[in-house]
Amino acid sequence: MNKYTLFRLTGTLLLGVALATSGCSTITGSNGYGTRTSYAIDQDTQTARMLWDSIRATDSLDNTHINVDVYNGFALLTGQVGTEAQKAQAGELATHLNGVRHLRNELSVEPNSSTQQRLQDTWITSRVKARITASNHINSDRVRVLTENGTVYLMGMVRASEADYLVRLVSQTSGVKRIVKAFEYLGV
Repeated sequence: MNKYTLFRLTGTLLLGVALATSGCSTITGSNGYGTRTSYAIDQDTQTARMLWDSIRATDSLDNTHINVDVYNGFALLTGQVGTEAQKAQAGELATHLNGVRHLRNELSVEPNSSTQQRLQDTWITSRVKARITASNHINSDRVRVLTENGTVYLMGMVRASEADYLVRLVSQTSGVKRIVKAFEYLGV
């Protein structure tokens, strides 16, 4: 099991548990347009954990680097696998999992990324999140930002105009090679 991915998943789960048990809630705009309920957040966390467990329990997916993210039932797989068959197998596990309404399989068939690349990706993600928060154009709690090999993945529930704004904002961040919109569009 990849230590970085395990650390990332564990940290996310611990943060979610801490927020859920402390009575905290997200403060949004006056109407909460595009926000998830605490139930939806919990369901996404459980779905991601079940998918992660399924991937780790599959022997043929050993020695791969697979990240699992779920936002409002939209699952995103990123990372690296050795073969197209492994990519397809990970996708099949996701599509058959209760709680996954839509899958975006962005796994690439190539050697696993280096620790240095993953640190660079973390740095890019931090800068992108800071830019979104500072912009005051969209509530940053409605957008999830992930970076893999210089590709920034944007998830969340947004309007089309907000998605366009976010892409313009992210494209101005150094180190970004590509931007992938994995949004659920509101008002469509």
